[in-house]
Amino acid sequence: MPYISTDSARLAVKSQGSINNVKWFYSQPFAIRPDPRYPDAPPTVSVTAPQAGQSFPAGGIVPISWTASDDEALRSFSILYSTDGGRTWLTLVENLLPTATDYNWITPPGTGFNDVRVRVVAIDRRFQNSSDGHTRSFRTDQSPTPTPTPMPGGIEADVAVRPNGDGAIQSDDVVQIRRFLNGTNTPDPATNEFQRADSFPFAEKGDGVLNSADVVQLRRYQNGTSPLQTAGGLTLPNGAQALTDEFNKTEAQSKSPKGNLRGVRVESISTSAGQMVTVNILVDAAGDESEYGFILDYDSGILSNPVIGAGNAGASIRSCNKAVAGQVTCSVGGFAGNNPNSADSGIGEIGAKTNQVLMTVTFTVAANAAGDTPLTLSNVNASSDAPQLFTPTAVNGTVTRFSVRQRNRMR
Repeated sequence: MPYISTDSARLAVKSQGSINNVKWFYSQPFAIRPDPRYPDAPPTVSVTAPQAGQSFPAGGIVPISWTASDDEALRSFSILYSTDGGRTWLTLVENLLPTATDYNWITPPGTGFNDVRVRVVAIDRRFQNSSDGHTRSFRTDQSPTPTPTPMPGGIEADVAVRPNGDGAIQSDDVVQIRRFLNGTNTPDPATNEFQRADSFPFAEKGDGVLNSADVVQLRRYQNGTSPLQTAGGLTLPNGAQALTDEFNKTEAQSKSPKGNLRGVRVESISTSAGQMVTVNILVDAAGDESEYGFILDYDSGILSNPVIGAGNAGASIRSCNKAVAGQVTCSVGGFAGNNPNSADSGIGEIGAKTNQVLMTVTFTVAANAAGDTPLTLSNVNASSDAPQLFTPTAVNGTVTRFSVRQRNRMR
């Protein structure tokens, strides 16, 4: 008997007639629980949405909600889904906070499925788990083909297909706004492309500056949290002064409501000339940041061939432009966690923690180089899922290069 406490165990039998003739058979779920005299009861969980028989558009949002309790304490939640009537299950999300009670599942677009199910798994402090929802069947219907919306000047955040949009807010708009932020593309001045891209703040339809808050506002249009509205606001960037004002805020404005200092910094490192060096971009986060943006400048005569890598902060999207020698411009987000106090459960946040590696940049160091070379941050910004724009403190770093002779002397 496995050392586990669960109500969703299953037996699986594999039948194999030949190498390519394999079939699996599964039992109905059953419970494995400790002796009733064990002083800790398993958690309880009850899914309240979706309801059996409901239908949702493929590519749309399925709101999942639940209630749960435990006699000691809950540890976390996981959500699984099935598109074949519960025969097989895939993980949708893991390690949701123990205070979580809902999650918005953005289903993939396509033809849909007739028998979709979700299973919410509650895990307690001692890793006992209980689940609910697996017997409720609902369906997803074929995604409607987006049709252009006849709005004068288009709609806010609709930036794909360029340059006039297509009347719908979809994943291609998210990619395109990131390309504007990292400098891969520039809004077309012959159209109102900048006006549509500049969507934060929501009420003002933009502020004349493109930054991480515009990415978050676009995602809120995409997931339906914010209603679509006609394009408005400034048609061109609000000049250099707007950028200067945005990024020269006081230290108090870079703090969270609890006083946690937000920061982005380059971790200094030493290396040998002619070698590869990996530089960490670190963040101190308050736990409500959903998106980051920044520019990293370096001396292209000493460092070259930047390669972007993942950190340990959980950012799944690292949209960086390296086309300009001596500069890396990034828009970083896609965090899996969800702050229970956040405004939008469909947009994740980074964890509240210091010294997290947001991402890495690996350079090739020139063979004849020695001494220090600076790595400088600018236009550092972050946004919550509200969206609310933050200005984290920026700390620059250096790469110290030792010649082969210097390195040998140190040994």
